[in-house]
Amino acid sequence: MNRRADDETGITLVELIIYVLLAALFLGLMAILFANGWRSQTATTERDSATGRAAVISNSLQTSIRNADSFLLEAGGTVLRAKVAVGSSGVECRAWAIVGGNLTYTSTPTIGPLDITSPATWTPLAEGVTGTFAATPAATGPRLDYNLTLTVADQTVPVAGGVTRQAKIEGEGSCWP
Repeated sequence: MNRRADDETGITLVELIIYVLLAALFLGLMAILFANGWRSQTATTERDSATGRAAVISNSLQTSIRNADSFLLEAGGTVLRAKVAVGSSGVECRAWAIVGGNLTYTSTPTIGPLDITSPATWTPLAEGVTGTFAATPAATGPRLDYNLTLTVADQTVPVAGGVTRQAKIEGEGSCWP
């Protein structure tokens, strides 16, 4: 059998090694891009979740206190109770409490004292909340200021604002003893 010198029927070991190295380099770069994208997506999702929860908290406080006839701060500014006008003639007692890093909420459709001794049974608005409520000029307002921080995983979002109570409710009872 006569073999021609210029006949190449395959690839050499050197070529194979170069192809494998190029493929490994390409796959490594793709893995880095994927990992960075994954981390960015996770951070964006956490930030969006924290921002959404912050909006829920702010909306709950702004709407309720703006429609409140009165409010009361207790427990060093971690418990807020409000007597809120609902609809054209209704009244509701509402309360928020920051306990163990959770902001919880409760309401009752009847006027009377709210049980603030067990806020763990209230509806959770958000986890990872720190901060306090403050009233100007005293614990009963008329202006409520809140300076809270909401943390979701590695993302921290400030929840701060202020609102003045504006409703006038005549002839109703009280939401606190």
